[in-house]
Amino acid sequence: IEVVGNDIPRIDYTDDVNGVLLLEPQRTNYLLQSNLFSSGWVITGTGSSVGNSVSGAFSNLDGTSITLASGGLLYSETTTPISSGVMSIYMRVSSGAVDVQLGDPIGSPYEIKTLTTTWQRFSTVDTGSLGGLAIYNSQSGTTITIEVSAAQLEQGSYPTSYIPTNGSIIQRAAETCNESGNSEVFNDSQGVLFADLNYENIQSDWTGFGLTDGNNPSNRIVFATQLNTKNFKIYLQSGGTVVWNPNVVLNQINQYQKIAVKYKANDVSLWLNGFEVVSDNTVSIMPTGLDRLGFFGYANLEPTYGKTKEIGYYDEILTDEELEYMTSYRSL
Repeated sequence: IEVVGNDIPRIDYTDDVNGVLLLEPQRTNYLLQSNLFSSGWVITGTGSSVGNSVSGAFSNLDGTSITLASGGLLYSETTTPISSGVMSIYMRVSSGAVDVQLGDPIGSPYEIKTLTTTWQRFSTVDTGSLGGLAIYNSQSGTTITIEVSAAQLEQGSYPTSYIPTNGSIIQRAAETCNESGNSEVFNDSQGVLFADLNYENIQSDWTGFGLTDGNNPSNRIVFATQLNTKNFKIYLQSGGTVVWNPNVVLNQINQYQKIAVKYKANDVSLWLNGFEVVSDNTVSIMPTGLDRLGFFGYANLEPTYGKTKEIGYYDEILTDEELEYMTSYRSL
């Protein structure tokens, strides 16, 4: 993931060599120094020390060698406390495996993390008040040396991509991807909307993605998902009236889902990961005025954040065989 200018999408290669579209909510890194551990950080314990730079978690970012005596602690200097947040940091060791504890220097919880020779991002969620990030060596009588990089403290229930800081807190604006297409692209009477999405990072509120006729739509074809219940719905709405609203439960919400909705009068269906899960031949009214596609937030839906491998739209319905092939993760 690279820093890019306005109106240029961020592409994440973490999960896929071809890259996926990354959309994230507004977040702030409250650590004053996210990667300079000799300043803005405190280290305790006789024999503990901040060492030299090492090759970091990213090609353009160094890491730092840290030696922690038994009972030693490395923690960020106090920032403005936040509530319900997540601490995250990349860590590894030069050989073998080592356990450390990651937590909040002014509270709890501390969680045991096992470091290996591979850079990994470790995180701990705290629903109370957080004042920083701390790494603790709880091993009795043992001094350890670890490598650290790219620390972050943010409000939310999961860590977002790294936000570098250097002496002050930094905020990343919410990312949007809306208003694609026009009324000549989208067919009101029939079509197929397809997406390959990862819903791992949605919030507890309902989130939406799909086709609409405006920012406060009375006509829409929208995929809607809720994290806490794992519910997935289709909103097929015409003239302000919901004419089709099937619901299924996503058993693995933190994985990519291939989803397609086919719509035509008296022939609507929902396909999920290679299977037709809902169909209906009694829905005779279709939305009108569809003129935009996006990861919308409006009315009862929040914007959909996360990772998207692929989006597709077809201005006519496809066969069951085509829909099965398009939504399947296996070859037919």
